[in-house]
Amino acid sequence: MRVLLVLAFLAAIAIVGAGAIGGRLVTQQESAAKTEVRLQELRTTNPQAYLAELQTVGDTRWQAELRVLDKPRYDILVAQLKEELRNTSPADLPKLLGIYDRLLLFEPTEYTNKRDGVLQKLRAREAKEKDQLTHPERYVIIEGFSWKKGGFGTTMQANFSLKNSLPWKVKDIEIRCKHSAPSGTMIDENSRTIYESIEPNKTRQISDFGMGFIHTQAHTSLCEVKNAVVLR
Repeated sequence: MRVLLVLAFLAAIAIVGAGAIGGRLVTQQESAAKTEVRLQELRTTNPQAYLAELQTVGDTRWQAELRVLDKPRYDILVAQLKEELRNTSPADLPKLLGIYDRLLLFEPTEYTNKRDGVLQKLRAREAKEKDQLTHPERYVIIEGFSWKKGGFGTTMQANFSLKNSLPWKVKDIEIRCKHSAPSGTMIDENSRTIYESIEPNKTRQISDFGMGFIHTQAHTSLCEVKNAVVLR
């Protein structure tokens, strides 16, 4: 009996709660309807006040209504955005995207493709930057590589250039070399870190760099950048 009373009480609370929510929704809908009636009356009696209120509350109708009710001001605002667009560097993709977003509010069909193109370039740039930070070794390139044996054929001396194609300075570049015998079989490998730094988009010459001991039968060597530290 007590359980039934508790269940009945909970059900009553749920009904009251649902009724209260429904009542609030009806009140909100009525308020929105009254606001819309007032706005339409204001549109007729005082177009400038109507436009000002739309702009203040961020109503998406503002640009379209401005074009209808105040075309000279509409044309001035669009001309200002176009001028800002012309004066913006093509490399400043975030700013360009913001300008196109604002232009789309005034002229939705004219700038959609251009805006999408800028967005695509921006996303590609962000993806590349993320990859550059995650895998800087992909952007530090070994060029002009040559090597010879030293220490009676037991050590490796390498000459090469390191090209930093990143937009940031790098340091502590780890080099890994894999060595193969005359038969083509890989028989050894070495890793060494060059504790120097390279400026962005610059090349540094590395001469007679000791890669350590090497297999006496090593005939060819393939070297790559294994890691690097980015300095932002």
